[in-house]
Amino acid sequence: MENALNDLIERVQKATGPDREIDALVAVWRHGTVSTGDDLIYARAPYKDERCAWGTFWSVERSGMSLRTAPKFTDSLDEVVALIEKEMPGAAWSLTNLYGTARAELPLNGGDLDSRSAHRKDGNVVLALLTAFLRAKSPPDDGKAE
Repeated sequence: MENALNDLIERVQKATGPDREIDALVAVWRHGTVSTGDDLIYARAPYKDERCAWGTFWSVERSGMSLRTAPKFTDSLDEVVALIEKEMPGAAWSLTNLYGTARAELPLNGGDLDSRSAHRKDGNVVLALLTAFLRAKSPPDDGKAE
């Protein structure tokens, strides 16, 4: 799970704008499964299946969420804020785009989590806040914010 989260953080950092595949990966990380439009469940698995990508498998079940209806985490600040409120209730965060660089930090009010930050020179505040959130949910490597 830790490697999957680190890979997801890296993908969000490299994103240049909204990306529905990343939205689906965030939904899979959060819920464990997400359904495609044809109601096949896409879920993490520790083995390779020749029908799909490494670390995934397909099974015919309904999950109630489709890739088309997964929240737009990479495109909507409201979706990222809702995610933070669900996953880290009461956590304070900061977000700025001063001088065109997006900067986000989360959480600001301590607790059991170390504060994590993210910045983007492209000014994308949505991806900056999503990155800071994912970093806050990842285990600390050295106890310091990046």
